[in-house]
Amino acid sequence: MNVMSLLEVRLRTTEPIVLPRAVAPVLHGAIHRLLEGFDPEYGQQIHGRQLKPLSMSPPRLCQAPERELGGASLIPGTVLAARIGVLEASLLGILLAELLAHRQTSVPLSLDGRGAVVEDVRLIGGPITYHGFARLARPVSELGLQFVTPTIVRRKREDKPITRGPDPRPLFGGYLRRWRSFAPPGLTLTVTEELIAANIALVAGQCAPRVVDLGKFRQHGFTGLAWYRIDGDDRFRAEIATLAAYSAYCGTGARTAYGMGQTIVHGLAPPPGDDPTALPGRASGPC
Repeated sequence: MNVMSLLEVRLRTTEPIVLPRAVAPVLHGAIHRLLEGFDPEYGQQIHGRQLKPLSMSPPRLCQAPERELGGASLIPGTVLAARIGVLEASLLGILLAELLAHRQTSVPLSLDGRGAVVEDVRLIGGPITYHGFARLARPVSELGLQFVTPTIVRRKREDKPITRGPDPRPLFGGYLRRWRSFAPPGLTLTVTEELIAANIALVAGQCAPRVVDLGKFRQHGFTGLAWYRIDGDDRFRAEIATLAAYSAYCGTGARTAYGMGQTIVHGLAPPPGDDPTALPGRASGPC
């Protein structure tokens, strides 16, 4: 039985740290080393997957979450927070166990070669099974996707900047590919990329180009908010709501394990009982 979950991790620096301009890979590296410390072969296996079973937000200051941290100097005792979306049960168990062990022992993680202890780990969404998650969705006629961190969605005209929003087919097709990769084999959606192209239209939006420094290279993406009209029958529109809500866990587009593609969903109906673990794309970021 596979599950998904959202974690919030808070780290407290134990020594002065001057962060590199490329801050997102710092957390990626720390989590990768954590998994390799559990089992080197497992860590390499996760790192080598084309579709990673996790997404991460860039680390943010708890006291000033809007502040850009690239190149920042942090004093000891600075608290950073980040959100990690986990897409499979085995990784969730290992990650929680390792992070909680580090919190208990105060053994620091390495952030670009400097120490930071795990101050807190908490679940902010799930764990919930893929079957349970799919049952919560309701048909939707319109929804908005807010791309909070720089996002890359592949398209035919790579030289044409995205100013309104990404085309529906590669956008929702990306969520569909991740769902098919991590959902249990028996949980098949009827959505196809052809149905996405025929039944979803970009109706409004405002996006702006953004460049993110990933250390060895710079990546061009965009941030902003886009609204989509969803046509088709009730089943199709409910499955699209499921995929849109899934974006809060898996992120949008490429390099989601490096802080890119963090997404918030707007316009989804609250599930019965307003279960806070359901459709968590409505939630805000860390701290």
